[in-house]
Amino acid sequence: MKDIARQNALKILNILDETSKPLDAVMAEILPDGRFPSKRDRAFIQTIVYGVLRWRGRIDWIIDHFSNIKIQRIDPKVLNIMRMGLFQIIFLDRVPVSAAVNTSVELSKSVAEPYVVKFVNAMLRKAGSSHTNVPFPVFSKDPVASIAATLSFPEWLVERWLKRFGPEECRSLCSFINTIPPITVRVNDLKTDREQLLNSLVQDTESATLTRCSPVGLSFVNPKLPIANIS
Repeated sequence: MKDIARQNALKILNILDETSKPLDAVMAEILPDGRFPSKRDRAFIQTIVYGVLRWRGRIDWIIDHFSNIKIQRIDPKVLNIMRMGLFQIIFLDRVPVSAAVNTSVELSKSVAEPYVVKFVNAMLRKAGSSHTNVPFPVFSKDPVASIAATLSFPEWLVERWLKRFGPEECRSLCSFINTIPPITVRVNDLKTDREQLLNSLVQDTESATLTRCSPVGLSFVNPKLPIANIS
């Protein structure tokens, strides 16, 4: 069976590399509303695409550590497959390492020669078992390189923020930006109130709370259902 979700995620990442189109336009082009894949597949695609883009700097550092080929010399399509595989290994607990490796190998068969497929397989297997031991630049010695590699920010931006905020605040800012924010909704007070809606959200979400700034707002994370299906 074809892995439609990962194929579409790879297609989106490749288009972003090859064109100047913004992400939302590419997503709308590859995943128009009302067409396959399913909502579950769409959510998985978005998780991979946004995750690879958010953590690309850190992922590339790890790839460069394990690869016997300089990252600049790796075919961009193959590199995106490796990024996708490594993102799943590091950040998606629900995806087994073996599944992340095997699906990446299958994807690489469609774009690369057999020796490259073996390279992808070997690199991801090494990273899968040892990525937590990869050394990163030491913050006290080189804060720019450390923040850029560990928190996946471009060095030019880190340098600018270091001058403006100092090392510790710059690192805290980058960490905060990488945090996925909660979903915030407004209560339709013609139909219910915040307390009633909060109680109904408890079973379908995590960490549902009242907003501090708005008297008609609620925030939550990790909804178990699509937002439109939460009652």
